[in-house]
Amino acid sequence: PLTMAEIAQDREQAINLADQFHTRTTSARVGTDLKINDQWHFETDLTARKVKGSGFLKGDLVQRRNVYSINPRLIGEMDNTDITLGLDYEQSRYFLESDFGVQNSRQKVAAIYGQLTFNPIQPLSLTAGARYTQVKNKLDDSFTFPQGISETDHVNAFSLGASWQFNPALRLYSRWDQNFRLAKVDENLDSDTGQLLKSQTGDSYELALEYRKNRDLLRATIFRIDLEDEIALDPEASSFGPFPANRNLEDTRRTGATLEANWYIIDAVRLGASYTWLNADFSKGVYDGKRIPLVAKHHATINATWQINSSFYLNSAVNYLSTRDVAGDFNNQEATISARTLLNLSASYKLNHYHLTARVDNVTNKKYDGSGVRQTFPTTESVFYPAPERLFMLTFGVTL
Repeated sequence: PLTMAEIAQDREQAINLADQFHTRTTSARVGTDLKINDQWHFETDLTARKVKGSGFLKGDLVQRRNVYSINPRLIGEMDNTDITLGLDYEQSRYFLESDFGVQNSRQKVAAIYGQLTFNPIQPLSLTAGARYTQVKNKLDDSFTFPQGISETDHVNAFSLGASWQFNPALRLYSRWDQNFRLAKVDENLDSDTGQLLKSQTGDSYELALEYRKNRDLLRATIFRIDLEDEIALDPEASSFGPFPANRNLEDTRRTGATLEANWYIIDAVRLGASYTWLNADFSKGVYDGKRIPLVAKHHATINATWQINSSFYLNSAVNYLSTRDVAGDFNNQEATISARTLLNLSASYKLNHYHLTARVDNVTNKKYDGSGVRQTFPTTESVFYPAPERLFMLTFGVTL
């Protein structure tokens, strides 16, 4: 990152010219969908991803990450009830060797889940779901876990939802979901306590009113998300001194509302707009009432799509994001990431199996910071990661 003074001098400069990293990612995915009968079918996906990297950060380093997963599920219907039953299994291995030592870890995550959607009467739809997840970690690290550590944890999550269709155009729905996030293998290797991080858990609540007529849409949503043990990087939480480390935060809450609209002014031209107000702060502990870093209070988008013909599309979008506190500034004391408004344009063309997209982001060439963090050495201040200015992108694809 760069300080504000360094950005003013040259926002494209690099302070540590020797630092560099090169990665090669190889991934594969295969899936199947088997029809059992008119009511039931079986789906499964197998995925594999391997990442190899090498570079220099205060010394030579080598990194490897392998992830394998399988996700079978049974989907069907019975007596006005849609049923989904499934299993998820993921195995990860992470290896890092540098001048600071060797980090080597394995993680296995297995889950079983089910969801039912029931229509007792025509306008009413009820949904219920449950998931049980178990995670096994085996970690070796030259600093945090020099003797190695193995630990098993589990977490449950449930969900309930209801939807009422007043008429073909108007629908009211509500939902309660429990959520969780498991610490990634490399996050555990840099914890603030020298112990494994707790699993992040929470509850989310949502109420929405939706109006649809033909292709036009108007939706209003209010929501709240309460989290416990949220996993975050603290720039001075390390047990080895004022250095960065991952830790579990005290309770946080996000309360907000969203308005969305899509309107076809003519058959070939669609206008869209959305606005989200989000109040995100700590709800307990030493930071009670403080804003959560990196979360914007206001986010708005206006976009338009023009379908010139069946093959050619033009799209434009204006995105606004309000100011944000930098990562790690839990006391909201440092300089913030400035608000920004960006204009993006794109054109897409499809011909048979071929498609081509030309895109220009940040058309007005605005200079802004994509992110920032609270730095504690050599001075305590906000430092920033400048975002690209005008950006051109050309994408070509073939569907076999």
